[in-house]
Amino acid sequence: MKPIATCSPRNFGRLKSLGAIETFDYRSPSCGREIQEYTKDSLKYAMDCITETGSMKICYTAIGAKGGQYVALDPFPIQIHTRRSVKPSWIIAFTTLNKPINWARPFRREAKPKDRDFGEGWVQLAQRLLDDGAIAPHPHEKKAGGLAGVIGGVGLAQQQSNLPAVVINILLCSQPNPDPPPMESPWNLQMQPRTRPNPAPGKVP
Repeated sequence: MKPIATCSPRNFGRLKSLGAIETFDYRSPSCGREIQEYTKDSLKYAMDCITETGSMKICYTAIGAKGGQYVALDPFPIQIHTRRSVKPSWIIAFTTLNKPINWARPFRREAKPKDRDFGEGWVQLAQRLLDDGAIAPHPHEKKAGGLAGVIGGVGLAQQQSNLPAVVINILLCSQPNPDPPPMESPWNLQMQPRTRPNPAPGKVP
């Protein structure tokens, strides 16, 4: 597998240093076509980290004529599924907790023991890859302030899209619950259009 990434031109060098064999500007109107040409119409897999109309169109254009698989990190706009040869799907990582997710549809899920088994194995593999330096985390900046500091962190992210991820240290004093209840959403989750100013890399062949 040879990874290809889409990002802003200012991040081309960083992504290539992390292992991408080529990078493309997601803002370019011809981004999907450029990837298709670079891969000689052979791209089989695309992971969409943004999951909106524009990013899905890029993926569907880039995937080769023989088709392939498209995976999103959120529910994808079904009207953009325009190719029968492409199999679309989306994932929600919380299923690895093996607990019911009592959120609004389409996020609602029953407990999934198989996802929990996969998650346990994946965590161990990911930790080894991190320890060996085979993968690198997203740049981040630690800040103090506890829960109150979260508001400031959100403000920083809104001010500038190219900032590193902000990590706020929060000390939890309560005892862990060995059998937590089903996940309840703290927000009224409704399927509303989203916009993000600067998508992260999201194309993997």
